[in-house]
Amino acid sequence: MSRRVKGFRFAGVHGGVKAADALDLGLIAADAPASAAGVFTKNRVRAAPVTISERRLRGGRCQAVLVNSGNANACTGRQGQQSALGLSRDAGRALGIKSTLVLPASTGVIGVQLPVARMSTAIPILVDDLSPTGASRFARAIMTTDRGPKVARAELKVGRSVCQVLGIAKGAGMIHPNMATTLAFVTTDAALEPQALGRFLREATEATFNRATVDGDTSTNDSIYALASGAATSRSLARNSAAGRRFAGALMEVLESLAKMIVADGEGAEHLVRIEVR
Repeated sequence: MSRRVKGFRFAGVHGGVKAADALDLGLIAADAPASAAGVFTKNRVRAAPVTISERRLRGGRCQAVLVNSGNANACTGRQGQQSALGLSRDAGRALGIKSTLVLPASTGVIGVQLPVARMSTAIPILVDDLSPTGASRFARAIMTTDRGPKVARAELKVGRSVCQVLGIAKGAGMIHPNMATTLAFVTTDAALEPQALGRFLREATEATFNRATVDGDTSTNDSIYALASGAATSRSLARNSAAGRRFAGALMEVLESLAKMIVADGEGAEHLVRIEVR
């Protein structure tokens, strides 16, 4: 992970969700509000972080993503909503940004309330841990039953600049078309308008994560987030331009790699099979 995605920092610490000193709280922070888009579960039951993040992404901008593993904050009612909103406020305060620019995400056990007091105490430590080279800690902090971190990277040329696309995901069980029980986070230092980023993300997700299956189960928390800082080039990528097509190819490469890692890591899986229907 030596090639940095300009404009982003990453962190991962123990936030009191899991036992002992296991990493369970992750943060992605942009240096400035970034173009942002998301694709979310089609399950009828949706976790509090999903509904909050989907609503906040309507503005097309965010500056941070706060993620916990070990607890899905799903089927937790009004208290679960308030917990996610409160932790977003804590993260925004620690970062010095508006809480509405913080996207929450959770994964883990369903039907249990978050240990908000312990997590809130850990957030300043999490912010202090932020680093341009912290992606490996973030990748470990979002794992649940994963046997290891899932990270994929691609790059593309935009004029004389080289732009990075970094994807980090988790997922091993409840894997089925319409994403699976997964969280995935894509950061890029290419410049894209939110609407174009959203279209690229939806198309790439449909051709990758939405075609992956292990056990036939969808989940309450499935989410893929994409953030574009534009820090590597000021030239915004048009959807139908040559550079836009190169970005689409890089994004597809990253999401396909992550989707294959998830299926290969499926709970009880012994083989990875690709089926083509003509």
